[in-house]
Amino acid sequence: MTSTGASRTLPQALRDAAAGAHGCWFLAGGAEPPAVHRTYAELRHASIGVAATLRRAGLKRGDLVGLAIGDAELFLTVLYGASIAGVVPASLHPPGATRDLDSYVDLTARVLRSAGARALVTHATLVEGFERVRAACPELAMVLACEGLAGQDRRDGQDGQDGLDGWEPSLDDLAFVQFTSGATSEPKGVALTHRNLCANVNAINGTHGLATSDADSAVSWLPLHHDMGLVGMALGPLYSSRPAVFSADARLRPPAGRVAARDFPSPRHRQLRTQLCLRSVRAARQRRRPGRRRSIVLARGRLRCRADSRADAGGLRRTLCGVGLSRDRLSARIRAR
Repeated sequence: MTSTGASRTLPQALRDAAAGAHGCWFLAGGAEPPAVHRTYAELRHASIGVAATLRRAGLKRGDLVGLAIGDAELFLTVLYGASIAGVVPASLHPPGATRDLDSYVDLTARVLRSAGARALVTHATLVEGFERVRAACPELAMVLACEGLAGQDRRDGQDGQDGLDGWEPSLDDLAFVQFTSGATSEPKGVALTHRNLCANVNAINGTHGLATSDADSAVSWLPLHHDMGLVGMALGPLYSSRPAVFSADARLRPPAGRVAARDFPSPRHRQLRTQLCLRSVRAARQRRRPGRRRSIVLARGRLRCRADSRADAGGLRRTLCGVGLSRDRLSARIRAR
């Protein structure tokens, strides 16, 4: 396992991980299609193709590129490719299956305009919608479909590695920009350098954090456009060259039946069950202050809170507002009940 204490940029960490045999499982939300496995070497190869395509499209070192991508494999491939190309990826909230797409495009366009994004990479089904709002984003030069972006370079008969040497970022260059969800106000961007990112990952993986070892792997259903899903659960395993599993299904359930036991032989993986999540919730409830009662129920993919006559509704609001729920909206819902 690569030392977690070394300071490395994201492309350097990907190169180190690609030298090993591990990689990522990408699980679909339903029973089909089955899980897809990509080694870090395969992800790096695809990312180099993305990097070459972005460079040939006219993007320059330091340009900001918005990523509105819901698919985990595509998101990581484009994120890594943007970093290899020397441009700055900005992770944006992808559209939900039932979201009003017109409202989503308008909100995302405001974020792109405020960030001065030069390009947006999104799903092919959304390209036309974003093309219509380009006039409101003067610096947005192009909207690209993420599907097939890695293979564009090969279709044009180009070698993806050629012309990329010297474009990779340094530790003090920006690694990416993350935006808040916008649940309580307009989304705000937070810029992280590669040095910032590496320090964060080392704190998570190091001896005072998870103390990541060769026996560890990551399993996550968290969205990759949020910092915990991206930094903690995707880049953490990458920087330590460990396997990772990403599920598109947000329900708290183990990947049983999706990933063969031989792929993750450690007992720590065989024991990964929903009960681990429930145990953490129960422990949190036991630490509540006297006189306060909260009930947190995990069911059917939702985090529901149930307050009875003995509950401290103010404390419930404070707890839930910490995870991005609007205080005003939550107060109204509690009063309505």
